[in-house]
Amino acid sequence: MTMAPPPPSITAISTDGSLLAVHTPSTTLISTSTKKRLVIRCYDASLSYGAVRFTLSTNIETTTGENDASSSLVKQLLFISSSSSSSKAAPPSHLCAMTSQNQILVWDLNRGVLIHTIVPFLPKDCKRMTLHSIASSSSSSGGEEEDEGGASLYALITRKDKVIMYEYSIEHGKLVRKIKSGSLEDDDDDDDDTMGKKATYLGVAVGTSSLTHNTIYAVRHADHIRLMDHVGNKLKKLSLSLNDDDDDEEEGDKRGTNSDNTPVIVQFSHDGKLLIASYSSTSLVLFNVEKEKQCGIIQLSDTHSDISTFIQNVDILLDTTTTTTTKMMKSE
Repeated sequence: MTMAPPPPSITAISTDGSLLAVHTPSTTLISTSTKKRLVIRCYDASLSYGAVRFTLSTNIETTTGENDASSSLVKQLLFISSSSSSSKAAPPSHLCAMTSQNQILVWDLNRGVLIHTIVPFLPKDCKRMTLHSIASSSSSSGGEEEDEGGASLYALITRKDKVIMYEYSIEHGKLVRKIKSGSLEDDDDDDDDTMGKKATYLGVAVGTSSLTHNTIYAVRHADHIRLMDHVGNKLKKLSLSLNDDDDDEEEGDKRGTNSDNTPVIVQFSHDGKLLIASYSSTSLVLFNVEKEKQCGIIQLSDTHSDISTFIQNVDILLDTTTTTTTKMMKSE
């Protein structure tokens, strides 16, 4: 009998490029049947062969079915900076881990301790609610509801067919507000049997608008991106397709394929002018946020045939693409 390969490592790099966080699923097993040791190693990312700077760990209770080497405790890692500076070079202050148990763990990097275990909903609600993605805003973002100017953590959750974004204060670990973010039924296919499949495409990004300098949100659905302003009002529904012209829509299913091992990418550039989203395991779609339209398609080369090996370079790609895209749009 062939054993299933272990899931890939989950990684995140801080926006200032100083730290790389790595969670390797194969290192999490301990002796008890339902308890695992969650280990995250943080490396010095400023060096080609960075040494381990520190290790974060905690015990986590799991269900019996997840106590095997083919499952990962961590679904997503996210660095957050609480600095009052708007510079991308601000050092990270916290590391968040979204777990397979629908929890968000928050470590204070200055002290190296776990300070919050955020549980968006009770275990009894797991059959109708699911945690899909997390994102953050810096303390310099302009959202009116941010807690005393501090950094916020956003969790994208489905409740049956409804998509909701929960905003938490990083400092206090408390829920600040809930933002309605559309419905799974907004996608083209209304078959109830595909709701679970649609949910696998969900992702969220938080940026700062280059026009208003307020917080702006992007929620990725199966076949579109819902762009919202800082109070949660919908600004635009951006179609996800491999067609550069939004007005010339092709027939057929525009959604790319997805799998459990394919990360969902949705991310703003640091200046808020561009938004990038994964379409499939080999394709990325680029949007001009100011003009609220698609402006490019990026096909991964053979050297990046798997998007999971490419995800760490997305921020670099956005930075290097912003100037080129701006020039291209001006020349039209």
